[in-house]
Amino acid sequence: MSPRAVCDNLPMSDGQSMATPPLRALADDLDHLDLSLSPVGEASRIEAVRLIRDVVLPRLSDDTAPLVVAVVGPTGSGKSTLINAMAGAIVSNAGALRPTTRTPVLWSSHVPPPALDAVRRRYGLAD
Repeated sequence: MSPRAVCDNLPMSDGQSMATPPLRALADDLDHLDLSLSPVGEASRIEAVRLIRDVVLPRLSDDTAPLVVAVVGPTGSGKSTLINAMAGAIVSNAGALRPTTRTPVLWSSHVPPPALDAVRRRYGLAD
């Protein structure tokens, strides 16, 4: 199953996700928003438009792109337990000591695709 199909279970027949039209509209709306009085806001607006157009939309249309999910939350909220349940194995130690997981964990249900090599290098994750 493609990452797109896993994400929204309603892929469009032309290789687009159901999320594609609203994301394009959001990028267009942000593109026309005037935040020139706030340099920080303007820079954030420009970066948001760039990310939607250059990263998110191309990934939604690429069935071979890996689905990358970040599990975040406060200490002790069950992040490792959730990952272990999805993996069906212990890939991240869970326990009473807080925090138990002190380094990032990268888990793939299949052999990680080469597209994740940059993630592994950036965070010093073993193969």
